[in-house]
Amino acid sequence: MTMAHKVDILILGSGIAGMSTAFWCQNLAPSSKITLIDTAHSHEDHSSHRNAGIYRQSEANSRLVKWANQTPKLWATVLHEKFLHKAQDTPQIFDHCGVLYQAEHLNALAPLAQNLNTLGVEYQFFDNAKPQTKSREHALWVPSDGTLQSSLLNRTLFRSLESMIHQGDIETVEGADEGWRVTLQSRGRTKIMKARRLVIASGSLASSHAAKFGHKLEVQPRKRHLFHLKFNCTIASLFSKYEIRHTRDGPARSTAQERPPVVWRVDHNAEAYLRPLNQHEALACVCDSQDTHPTDLTTSLSWQHDAYPIFAQRLFPPPPHRVLRSWAGLRSFVEKGPLFSCDENHPNLFWAVALGGHGMSIGFAAGRELAEQIVSS
Repeated sequence: MTMAHKVDILILGSGIAGMSTAFWCQNLAPSSKITLIDTAHSHEDHSSHRNAGIYRQSEANSRLVKWANQTPKLWATVLHEKFLHKAQDTPQIFDHCGVLYQAEHLNALAPLAQNLNTLGVEYQFFDNAKPQTKSREHALWVPSDGTLQSSLLNRTLFRSLESMIHQGDIETVEGADEGWRVTLQSRGRTKIMKARRLVIASGSLASSHAAKFGHKLEVQPRKRHLFHLKFNCTIASLFSKYEIRHTRDGPARSTAQERPPVVWRVDHNAEAYLRPLNQHEALACVCDSQDTHPTDLTTSLSWQHDAYPIFAQRLFPPPPHRVLRSWAGLRSFVEKGPLFSCDENHPNLFWAVALGGHGMSIGFAAGRELAEQIVSS
């Protein structure tokens, strides 16, 4: 006979959404018994570990802006506490390198500029002529945005929660007396988990289980392809035409040779961006606009034939470079943006899904807000 394990809070999915929610539930209700189910075969398979760690405040949704503003402060506080007792300096997690939004057509940047004006976010406008093609290139640089050390943040969360994480494949999720009953397969054995409160923090589970609970939730999983590139030239030389100046940490100075920005293409059918890693290496990302299967993590794009043409001539000329490795991750979307709330039909069911590729920018703060709802329910 299979014995049921009883917990107070059961979280299905241990990506950034699930781990953040669990972390804050543990902090707000330390006596509660909390379990995370890791539905991936390896923790590295999560989309949260397959991202470029871009941090952006320039979101149209005011709720996302609030979370984006809170996230770096929360991370800094938590990491300071984690490393303080080890007599180590708190690691630098955020680089204000700025994000440079490029577009071939000016009207592609207009909504972004309008939103930045509404938010009161500083930006710099560039308008460069391209005589060889008789066209112009337009760009906005947002100095307050940048990059997060996503690998460090994910590892820190995972290690702090490791004792409550269990791996397994979810078979059934159903309501039971005074709570929820989840059946899963783990290492060839059947496990039954019973919980008073259930959190679905997996995009693939959300898309397959929403209708079962009477929720009209259409989760759209979309793939992003990442390419780790090595250049013979310096990354900074690709941006020499821009006189980008940082003012946050000292006198204004040209930094084209010191801290190249993240570059974001905004006027192409496939969203694309480039994150510099060091002087000669960068991550190039191309995001699909079409839905894919929620478990598909294969890299279906070729750099040379599919990805590079999106960047070529618009982002950088073709200097000798090579692809060191490539991989894919998923972003999940719902129509009205991230869903971090109690289910409208079931008071003890909560959703933490559809961060839309902004998990590292907003996930930690969104998880805290949801944890407050869970603990007080």
